[in-house]
Amino acid sequence: MGKRRPVPTPPGHQQCHQCLVIKPFADFEPSRDRPCGIKSRCRPCLHEFREDREGMRRAIEESAARIDARQYAPTIVPDYRPPLSPIPEAERKTDEYFRRIDTQRRRMRLQRRK
Repeated sequence: MGKRRPVPTPPGHQQCHQCLVIKPFADFEPSRDRPCGIKSRCRPCLHEFREDREGMRRAIEESAARIDARQYAPTIVPDYRPPLSPIPEAERKTDEYFRRIDTQRRRMRLQRRK
């Protein structure tokens, strides 16, 4: 598809690139990027475009949230049975174990301060 041919417009008017209606400059928003100083779409078309874009953005965010919820949902294993036997005595951590660890850590902290 090539460029559109320029449409003859009266001074102070421009054709909207979306609805193709010739409108006065007052119906367009200002733009620093364009040489003529106004946007290529008229205000109603620009408003419609922004609403469509916002709706698409919301739809994308909602679908991404649904995908994340499904992807990171906890999986339930139907055959899982917790172990019924208690922890063996050799592997069990007693109060004496925690006291010993606490004293070791306290000594290490005191040595670091010096």
